[in-house]
Amino acid sequence: MVSIRPATLGDADAIARLTACIQQLHFEALPKLFRPPNEGLFPAKKLSALLKDSNSIVAVAEVDNRIVGHIYAEHVQRAENAFRLSESTIYINQIGVREEARGQGIGTALIAFIEERAAALGVHAIGLDYWAFNTPARGFFEARGFKPLQVKMQKKLKGT
Repeated sequence: MVSIRPATLGDADAIARLTACIQQLHFEALPKLFRPPNEGLFPAKKLSALLKDSNSIVAVAEVDNRIVGHIYAEHVQRAENAFRLSESTIYINQIGVREEARGQGIGTALIAFIEERAAALGVHAIGLDYWAFNTPARGFFEARGFKPLQVKMQKKLKGT
């Protein structure tokens, strides 16, 4: 059975390994954009800073006392401007589940953890993004009620 809990500094190595797996996926798909994974992607120093930041949410998923997933999100508050109303959202920066643990409800439990935190903060929307090549992520997020809000496009110029 999966349990979700707030991350601690002692989880840094496990989160770093999960982050490296996510980075490998991105590097393989877009090697001209992403660097290969390395040890410094999610160092303990970064986790320590996030754990001290009241706007950050970092949690891990455990099965049999083994970390098999993590999520990192932040509470974002944007002031009103001439074009948009103010908004308060939770933005998911990163979510990852070990490949062998996928399909067991772990990602869903991590999203539910963030939804509970959002409700406690009085936030009514959760945002995230994913890379277009990552169709499994798209399916996962859509199955959990996420809908496209903004589409970002790019055109490569000749000679690049």
